[in-house]
Amino acid sequence: MGKIPLKELISRLEKELIRMNYKEATLKYYRENWTRLIHYFESRGNEFFSEATAMEYVDRKCDFFTKEKAGLLTQSNIYLFRIVRMIGDFQQHGTASRRYRISLSRVNEQ
Repeated sequence: MGKIPLKELISRLEKELIRMNYKEATLKYYRENWTRLIHYFESRGNEFFSEATAMEYVDRKCDFFTKEKAGLLTQSNIYLFRIVRMIGDFQQHGTASRRYRISLSRVNEQ
């Protein structure tokens, strides 16, 4: 996928996630974070997605790299990181190539 403005890239990603039957609650969470990310890019004068700029945003938002080195990342820190990676993956491949699901482990009674 060629260079697409960030707003358009996120719009296309959202359509793909809807196609993949992501739940509305998940989409709402993503939309809130996408809006913040778009504002960050706009404040820097960046029209196009850059993973470096996005990770700068993540680091400023939650001190990601320091927490990562110290093993102190929270689930919300990891979700923010995943949102950025999802945009990058979508830009590169044109599809949401990963799906993060919670799976339950079942013990067979025998």
